[in-house]
Amino acid sequence: PDHDLIPNVIMLRYFEICGKKAYDLLHGIHFDNNDDSQQRRREIKLVDEEKCCRTVGATSVRPRSAEELIRMLEFGRTRRATAATDVNGGSSRSHAVCRLDFVGSDGGPMGSLLLIDCAGTERSHDSMYHDAQRRKESAEINQSLYALKSCIRAANARRKWSQQESNTPLPPPPPFRSSALTRILREAFDSENEICVVATVSPAATDAEHSVSTLRAVAQLAGLSDKAIDKCSPPPNVVPKAPRQDELFQSSVQTASKNVPDLPKNWSCDQLAFFIRRKGHKYAANRIIALALNGKNIFRMSQAAIAAALTENSDRTRATNILNALRDEAAKCDNLRALDRSKRRDELKRQRDSSSGSGGGTWGPPSDYPVPFAF
Repeated sequence: PDHDLIPNVIMLRYFEICGKKAYDLLHGIHFDNNDDSQQRRREIKLVDEEKCCRTVGATSVRPRSAEELIRMLEFGRTRRATAATDVNGGSSRSHAVCRLDFVGSDGGPMGSLLLIDCAGTERSHDSMYHDAQRRKESAEINQSLYALKSCIRAANARRKWSQQESNTPLPPPPPFRSSALTRILREAFDSENEICVVATVSPAATDAEHSVSTLRAVAQLAGLSDKAIDKCSPPPNVVPKAPRQDELFQSSVQTASKNVPDLPKNWSCDQLAFFIRRKGHKYAANRIIALALNGKNIFRMSQAAIAAALTENSDRTRATNILNALRDEAAKCDNLRALDRSKRRDELKRQRDSSSGSGGGTWGPPSDYPVPFAF
């Protein structure tokens, strides 16, 4: 083996993240276990530096063997914050972070390995009987995991951009300041580092819903879109119930005709950018493509958010014009779809009441009716 690649020293730090705070799990490891004064967890400080987050006050120890490393991790695990929930009798209420720093024979750093045991997400149904403290912990856990997912997806987008020869703007950096967990993982979001996510699922039928939710979350971290995930998911093995006549009638009424345009909130990124460009906002159209925004995204944004993301110098007047154009288009589509539903309702009633009803031919809006945008 190449001895230059074998680390001479391994240093271990082991701590947990509870909300916005971090606590040392190895504090007192060199003291007598019967000393009660050393059994309390000690808070450590997270200090952001240029390219990493430093843990000030965390105990750093040097394991001499694999067995000693396991004993140290076991010592820290017994101090980790846990609590009983309706789903798990020993549920982790924190993210455990194990950091191994490798030092070469010349005393210089060779690299680091971060092993993080994330606390599981909890649905509101599972935590509805918790007290205020447990609910606060659940909200902080879910918020930190959402921030982790956002950072990994942003890092993947920047990696893909660096591998392609494109004139599109560089995607925004990962928002690692959103939580203490992502601050600790700041180095991992660099394009030169690798991230691996391991999901824990259960084969029990009672946990099937939780397992599927976990697998979907991991697939999203890997960069798969929701449509790709749905396409890979096998259809449920359920015999469909035969619909009643009135259900068929309501379904036929609610289904839009082929000649009715889609609502702006359902537009794809390309459709949205094409519409905005035709309205005279070329800069905003380019920004929409760069940020991969679709109709659903932009209708959830406020005027200030649109001004900051899609206009030069945060021009609120131009943002208002963009919003008004989209709202006018949505109103046109809504009115046209309402007319279409009314027309098809009358045709279906005639077909149901009279066996000889013809359906009345094709339908179109009145000649003086505002026509929605056509792609």
